[in-house]
Amino acid sequence: MDRKNDRRASAEKMNKLKSACDSLNKAQKNSEYADVRRLITQCRLNDAEELLDSVGNLTRCGEWCYLKALVLFKLGFANEAKVYAKRAVDSENDNGEFIELYNKIEKSADKNNDITILSSLLRFFGRTS
Repeated sequence: MDRKNDRRASAEKMNKLKSACDSLNKAQKNSEYADVRRLITQCRLNDAEELLDSVGNLTRCGEWCYLKALVLFKLGFANEAKVYAKRAVDSENDNGEFIELYNKIEKSADKNNDITILSSLLRFFGRTS
């Protein structure tokens, strides 16, 4: 019986420790990405992308994907942006900011596809007349 209580107490301590570490990591990432957000707000998109790209692959999280998508979208790379926005939503599917950007990119991609199709049709019928 004592072993069971010891295991339960150990599990509770581990959960508290993990939660504390997660909170510290999140706070560190928020401050890390604050600079990227500031650069985006200042329309320094290439600088923001450079800062994002300097983050190691293992520490890239949903917010990183969101910010990468935002930069790419503002630079006019909607298809690439959509991939990163989808990753952001997949990693944090309850984050309204991520979902909003993904939907915005999707609408933009739909409009671009409509324009491309219309342009192709106009060229086709213009040449056959």
